[in-house]
Amino acid sequence: SQKNISKILRRHQIDLGLLLSIWPETYSFTLTELMQAGIPAVVTDLGAQSERVTRTGMGWTVNAKKPEVEIRKIIRSVLRSPVTMRRMQKISVSIPPAQGQIQQIKNLYI
Repeated sequence: SQKNISKILRRHQIDLGLLLSIWPETYSFTLTELMQAGIPAVVTDLGAQSERVTRTGMGWTVNAKKPEVEIRKIIRSVLRSPVTMRRMQKISVSIPPAQGQIQQIKNLYI
């Protein structure tokens, strides 16, 4: 269940999610789970993942063609100054349960 995923992420001390798609994604349940758990994500600048991270402030967007350099900079920055990461972890993102998410996706296409 969704509650279990947040618990698992916390138990394993996951601090940052990397969702490095090489093509545009329409929606990401993984990004949703990270957001619900208060875990910022690094996503590529393609599609809905980038739009959601930019809109919510729950992470960073990197260039899909060459993400390595930007990812290194983000990780170094977070290690030097964890304040940014803690601020992102406190952002409250209201996301409906799975059935509500499915309905939202249907509404986009129907």
